[in-house]
Amino acid sequence: MRLTWILGACALGLSCKAQAFPVVIAGGAMLLGGPSTVIALLIAAGVFGYLRFCSGKHGKVKSLALGFAAGLAVLALVLNDQRASQLDANFIDSGSPAERITEIPFREVALDEQAQMPTAMDPAEFIDSLAKRTIRAVRIDPMPEPFFQDFGNGVSAKELGKSPAKLLALIRESSVPVVLIDQYGSSAAAISEALKARLGIEVRFLVGGTKSLHPYGWKHLANEEDPRAILPSQFPKVIAATPGLQIISDTTRDQFEHDGWLHGDMISDLPTFLAGLDNIVATIGDRPILISAAEGYFTGNTWVILTLLRSRGLDPQFILPTEDELLVKPPYYRHFKNDERLFGNSETFSYLERKPRVVFLDFQPAADWATTRERIRGTVHIDMEKVARGQMAEELAKLDPTATYAGLGYDRRSSYHSLLAGEYLSEKGAGWLGINTEPELFSRERLSNPDLYDGWREFSAKARNELGEAGFKAVSLLGDGIKGYLLFSALLALVLTIAFCATPTVAAKGLVAVAALGVFQVSSWTLEEWVRADVPTDWVVAVQLTTGLLSGLCWSARRRNRKRRFTVPEGVRPTELPEKIRLLAEAAEHGFHVLPGVVITPALVNSTGRQLPRWARMKPTIVRSAARSESCEATTIGIYNSLYAAGEHQVWASAAQVIAEIERSGEVGMCFVQPRIQGQTFGVAMFGTEADDHMIICEGGHADQVTAGTAATSRFAVPIWDVNRLDPRDRAVCRVLLRLQRVMGATSIEWARSLSGKLTILQVSTDQLGRIGLKHRISKNTRRFVVAPVAHTGKLEAAVLAACAIKGEQLTVGRYRLVQAKSFIGGLLSLHQDISSAVDYARMSPAIAFPSAAIIEAFETEHRERLAQRTLWLPDLSAETEQLIAAVTHDLGRVRDVYGRFNRLATVAAELRIKARIKGFSRPLSSTVLGAALEEAAADARGDLLERMGCLSLNGFAIQGKSSLDGDDLLGGVIQATDSPMAWLKDECAVQVMYELKRLRPLLAEIEQRGAVDSLLAALDVSVGTDTDSRVAALETVAMQSRPLPLANLLSGHGRDPGRNAFVWGVPAKGVCLRLASKDEFQPGDALLIDRAEMSYLPLIARAGALVVREGSALSHLMQHARRLRVPHVVGADIGDQKDSALVFISASGEVCRA
Repeated sequence: MRLTWILGACALGLSCKAQAFPVVIAGGAMLLGGPSTVIALLIAAGVFGYLRFCSGKHGKVKSLALGFAAGLAVLALVLNDQRASQLDANFIDSGSPAERITEIPFREVALDEQAQMPTAMDPAEFIDSLAKRTIRAVRIDPMPEPFFQDFGNGVSAKELGKSPAKLLALIRESSVPVVLIDQYGSSAAAISEALKARLGIEVRFLVGGTKSLHPYGWKHLANEEDPRAILPSQFPKVIAATPGLQIISDTTRDQFEHDGWLHGDMISDLPTFLAGLDNIVATIGDRPILISAAEGYFTGNTWVILTLLRSRGLDPQFILPTEDELLVKPPYYRHFKNDERLFGNSETFSYLERKPRVVFLDFQPAADWATTRERIRGTVHIDMEKVARGQMAEELAKLDPTATYAGLGYDRRSSYHSLLAGEYLSEKGAGWLGINTEPELFSRERLSNPDLYDGWREFSAKARNELGEAGFKAVSLLGDGIKGYLLFSALLALVLTIAFCATPTVAAKGLVAVAALGVFQVSSWTLEEWVRADVPTDWVVAVQLTTGLLSGLCWSARRRNRKRRFTVPEGVRPTELPEKIRLLAEAAEHGFHVLPGVVITPALVNSTGRQLPRWARMKPTIVRSAARSESCEATTIGIYNSLYAAGEHQVWASAAQVIAEIERSGEVGMCFVQPRIQGQTFGVAMFGTEADDHMIICEGGHADQVTAGTAATSRFAVPIWDVNRLDPRDRAVCRVLLRLQRVMGATSIEWARSLSGKLTILQVSTDQLGRIGLKHRISKNTRRFVVAPVAHTGKLEAAVLAACAIKGEQLTVGRYRLVQAKSFIGGLLSLHQDISSAVDYARMSPAIAFPSAAIIEAFETEHRERLAQRTLWLPDLSAETEQLIAAVTHDLGRVRDVYGRFNRLATVAAELRIKARIKGFSRPLSSTVLGAALEEAAADARGDLLERMGCLSLNGFAIQGKSSLDGDDLLGGVIQATDSPMAWLKDECAVQVMYELKRLRPLLAEIEQRGAVDSLLAALDVSVGTDTDSRVAALETVAMQSRPLPLANLLSGHGRDPGRNAFVWGVPAKGVCLRLASKDEFQPGDALLIDRAEMSYLPLIARAGALVVREGSALSHLMQHARRLRVPHVVGADIGDQKDSALVFISASGEVCRA
């Protein structure tokens, strides 16, 4: 199960990173296998979540919540994918060519005609002759100026149309014949023909132009086994490993304008290369060479360039081309550090607002730049033609290396040039934010026009800036550069994974997951701030994934090790272990520090092959009793001794002694051995009982001073809801107790604390004696309640009536009922819930605002079913007490589901003043009908008549004897009719509850007679405390004021702090007057005087009227027995010179004085 959560957390980290750094160029492919992985994870999570959470109680609600969460996850992925596609669109779209003016004053010569001309030269002869230097290539440019870098031997066709002087000069200067070349051969053929016709000069030309060399290269020159070939995926390593490398990029003008293809700073098309071959070789000198022509339309050019460079004595490397593959090959877009940094206009706005030194780079042609130059402020233009001539590095070198830059990607060409600029600037130490692929959508009006200005975007920009800078500073503390950020990422993943694994509930895990999203987003902003670190995203994700998996696996291993905290003999199943051991083992599984232990049974003591772990043989140990009644029943607290032992022989001897003591009391003997703790603070923390049931009481001292009661201890007591006001060491103890109560129902613990503050759990107890409603006091202490105006005759009567209401909406404190106050929104929600449970909205007309008629019809249907159940239900008063309690709770549950639900519906509708009318509706109120019958009877006979009618007053309901009419809910003796359906419904529900309580009276009386009231109160789960004298005064005051107060205020009362020097428990507000007697002079009913709270007084305390303890612990074993027996006591009492047999007065404040 834990491994599933860990994998889920790691998947969450991946998704967060994919969102923070969109992998849009290669599609992301996610580290685990692409988009299909996301779908698989969602399906797996959905199936697991449904099977794990959507069965059992509230299954439909859980299914709806899971479906909603899954829908949000799918929506987030779809939106993220759409956003990635939108950002990637301009990176994929081809660029538009610059405006061209081409005037070639020569006719067009078709390829077939070229081949028939006498001056034609085929590709084989051309390559062979050029390699042997027997010819000189002269290119014919279709444009007035060369587009790429000019290496000489070129003439413009337009210039030739005016004057052939430049071409004739080249012919005269050449020592070898001249061959004219262009891209397609047409211009060269026409010029060759014109020279012969007009000047009589015969100049040959290349048939088909340089385009014909592409198939020739593949057919005659290609050698894919060439040892100097490298694969496209290898070229970044070659570039990095070869200093001074000269890259020759072959392309065409069309290809460059559409795709931006270039490598290095020597960029040319094939005509330029062939014409300037010797000049290029001279420029390169002895530098190593890499031919990059594998990405072009004409990939055979690679073999042509390779052959010619080798003919000049050079040995270049080359990227292995593919004959049938054209642009775009993914490897050329990958393998760049910055190729994933794409952003849109929202980020552009943010950068402009929070990074005033951001400079945007625009690589458009001059004509396009003229129309967009004012769009984004702080933009530097580097003309496309300068890039084509290899001047990008030269232009970038002029920029400020301390500034931060971003590219503008209008299309594939400008995006690719921006990408190369980012690589160059990052290497020079400048900051690089990435490429905005939506610049054409950005408008400066939004920055300058107040009506279009977005204040929220400004706030988010500033927030991102502050959080990013804070993260940057945090990362800077860990180290500089990539190592610091990777260490930061690892620590981030470690903390979040541990937090995710450590949280005990699904809701808490969800909160951690949401926090992880926020933390990873801040992490991405931090990376934006650290623009010079240039951290590859895949490294970050890999580090976080690895750290998350390793820490999760370590956590799982740690949990498995906790389950083996206790060594159990063979043949003993975990369910057979006593509660004392089982609860400690469970606490260890939940992450609390528990010492290791060895369980010893009588059979193991007498076994010949018995063996103890090394620590139990070598270290001082303690042999602790483990009777089955310990930790779950208060009757055995401190009865059995624990013995210290040193060495294996003493351990076995002590174990035999402890087991024998347990067996003499009639229980199954068992014990366990743990390491002895020395030199630490030991103590007990427990939830109070009855009079102080809203408190956490804690005492600490040395060794066993607290549990044995042999000395004074340090003590504090605090309300459950005020734990946070304690100092850290005391607060830690209380929080451990609260968490143990939440996860395993603990009510008290014995603990030890080291000098460093580490807590060790020594014992966990779950006895509930005097602690009914503890979970309500913990979880609902901040909710607001109104006190019902009349107190009931007893606490059971109040609890039974509260159990008739919707679960959790009414609680009791002794004889007082508390009704939860609802907000307007809470009232609407409960009203909608009740109506939905009674009425099918789908079958109703949408014109009906409030379905009064349908509600009344639904009530009458369920009421008839309930009447039939009443007739058939006959309680068996001779059944076991547990069966009687189960019968009462089940029947009250049915009452709550019918009358409690409809009563709440009618009450909330009235409080919200909803107009609920039914045409022609008019019915008498049942309560007034009963009231009229009572009015006709004599006053002294009303009670008997009420009992015979089977009708009771709710507030005057009594289980034993006749019901009281005090605070009667019934109206006077006049029958009243109402035309309000909700008023009638509320009245009818109250009357039917009266009938239900009348029917339950025999069962309740039987349970009360058997002394099982507390068990029934625990089953009803509505009580939150007892009505002590201080609480009664506070509750009556609040009841008269009729105002809602937090439950904590109602439970606090006007009592004293039990953490004072004299600890008082159970002494009534008016005090008690008893004879004070020592152990030797004690008589039943006396106030027993105890010097120290030792267990030797246990046989006497059950007969004492009170206990006066001079010294000792209020949480010692003896005082816990006094609580169980409900004996009032004062611990730490100052009795002055009082003597034995003196009559003393014990006040509620703990003062003991002569009566």
